[in-house]
Amino acid sequence: MMEFVGFREKAKQADIIITGEGRVDSQTSFGKIAYRVGKVGKEFGKTVLCVCGTLSPGYEKLYQEGINAFFSIINKPMSLEEAIQKGEVHLIEQTENLFRLIFSIT
Repeated sequence: MMEFVGFREKAKQADIIITGEGRVDSQTSFGKIAYRVGKVGKEFGKTVLCVCGTLSPGYEKLYQEGINAFFSIINKPMSLEEAIQKGEVHLIEQTENLFRLIFSIT
């Protein structure tokens, strides 16, 4: 998919790269898209941010692979059902916060 959309060329031109994943954990480094995006970002010296549903043990290894920061959309303890039901709202809220941060420091 990354080749199909010409991701490497787009990454070269980007100031910041934002990727996402439903769940970031130790398995992410086995080739999930967030891992691959981090590697390309690192290669080009780009800041890579990852917005995800949840962060689980093992995500910390991805700092070494090029992801600079993680932002979970889950804002309090909740059931999986509730997280799915309110996922769109939480994603919008976290994305707004992320862009407020980006634009406040640029």
